[in-house]
Amino acid sequence: MNGSVLVRRLRSLVQWRPVRPAVAGWHLRLQRTLQRRRLILVWSPVGLRARILTQMGSDWQVGGEASSPSADFAVAVEAVCTELAARGESIPTRVLLASSLVVPARIDLPVTPDKPRQPAQMHELVRSEIEPSVAEFGAFWNIGAVLSAQGAMDEAARERLGLELALRREGGRSQPMRFGELALELGLIERDALERALRMQESLQSLEAEFACAWHGSKDRDGRAVWLGAAVGQRLYREWDERLKSRGMALVGALPLVGLMPAADGAGIVIEWWGEFVAAIRWQGGCITGLRVESRLERPVSGHWVGRLIEDWLETGRESIELRLLESLSSDAAANLCADLESRGGEGIVPQDGPAIWDALWQRIPLLEFGTRAWLPLVRPDRLAGPIWKRPDFIRAAVLGAALAGVAGVELTQRLRLGAIEAQFEQAEAQARQSAEVAGRQQKLIDDLNTLKRDLEAARGELAPLANEVDRLQGIDDMRKHLPELLQGLARAVGDEVVLDAVHHAADIGDFSRIKVEAWSPDYTAAHSFASRAEREVAALDYGVSQTEVRQSKGRNKQAGHQVSFWLVPVAEELGDALPARRGHP
Repeated sequence: MNGSVLVRRLRSLVQWRPVRPAVAGWHLRLQRTLQRRRLILVWSPVGLRARILTQMGSDWQVGGEASSPSADFAVAVEAVCTELAARGESIPTRVLLASSLVVPARIDLPVTPDKPRQPAQMHELVRSEIEPSVAEFGAFWNIGAVLSAQGAMDEAARERLGLELALRREGGRSQPMRFGELALELGLIERDALERALRMQESLQSLEAEFACAWHGSKDRDGRAVWLGAAVGQRLYREWDERLKSRGMALVGALPLVGLMPAADGAGIVIEWWGEFVAAIRWQGGCITGLRVESRLERPVSGHWVGRLIEDWLETGRESIELRLLESLSSDAAANLCADLESRGGEGIVPQDGPAIWDALWQRIPLLEFGTRAWLPLVRPDRLAGPIWKRPDFIRAAVLGAALAGVAGVELTQRLRLGAIEAQFEQAEAQARQSAEVAGRQQKLIDDLNTLKRDLEAARGELAPLANEVDRLQGIDDMRKHLPELLQGLARAVGDEVVLDAVHHAADIGDFSRIKVEAWSPDYTAAHSFASRAEREVAALDYGVSQTEVRQSKGRNKQAGHQVSFWLVPVAEELGDALPARRGHP
């Protein structure tokens, strides 16, 4: 008798309810042992929601519920566990976590779902594809979004600040104020609230060197491979795991916050409203074939920018569109959003919100762990990297450290030898005044000194490539620090008439401190204006715009327009010579 048959017989046995108290206690203990129970956590900077789910046959029964508005994961977990315990709930020891900090993305991999590579190779492939999406995620959380998530600012105050900032920019102020500074000036927030928000923003925008990645592959109705990836910083994942272990619980895995509930018929477009960002998911045959996430960025809720996420999906014809309001949205804004989406090709859109949509969402999450057909990647603990000495970054850092130590050792040795020769030279010079015989020694010492100097210069020449490599790696590190703010500046510079096509660095010439920006606009003036706005946005980061080029080009919709491209380079460099011409290019 195999294990699965034994478990089914035991589960049928526990349906009998004995009368005697002792046997009844045994019955309840056995029933709890055989049941699958999970504590489901949904966490974002807005707060934490918790729900206990118990498997009853093929369904999952929703149990106790708790929530915490704290943006601190440790504080929020403590609060919901205390609340559940106070209600007499038995808290499960295994936890599934869905978080907005787990970044999902539609990725392209050179393998098919039925023939994947080894896990280590798949991890590197997924990481290289999903890293731009992780970097872009940091720009989602501007200071206004963080203040709103922490409850320090309401929607009316954010709109007022946005309007005031726009008026001050139009007024031509030489040094416009930042969002937080203006909020303090107008008395809308306290200094402590701003400092807490800045700390939270820094943690959200920090890029970790190592990611825990997961992937899920399927095929669309045409038989093409469709890959979804998910990534979260390893340090953050370990913090979640350690915090839960301190409460006697184990983290089974982490899921993205978007796409947790499929479309009604397994096909169509689902738009999820999460307050500070919106996600558009395209479903075909029960699989996710398209996934796009965009930040609100202080914009009012409008079908204009939400509809742009799905306009190319609707080019082939009308599709069913579901609007799910997972965070609060006024009825007027929801109605206007539905009307705008219907005008773009949706049919009979009715917003879904309230407890019903959350109850359905809770019951879907355990299926991603136990279901026979998952649709989202689950980041499990075994996706974390191994010991630190086996990680590529550590090996590179160790090699660099050894090279620097070698440079320092050679330099110190040469200096010590040079100091010793100079001391001998001084001594010989003093003896030369006393005896003409010392003159020969003095000349010999001078010759030795010149030889050592030549050796020192030769050694420095040999070590020059190592010093250049150090400068290059330092440039990469500086770029990683400035990249979120540069991307946010570009996002602010993009107007209604400009489409951002590509952002990449000058890796082909070995320089990672410069970024090339490519965009398209139907209007020549708008294309030039975008470059000017971008230059103003990045000026505060000591970056400038170089080699701006505008040429006629067709856009993605085959419409005639102008392609604008330019380089973002550090101001300390000569902008005119920042990018030397490569072979085969002017």
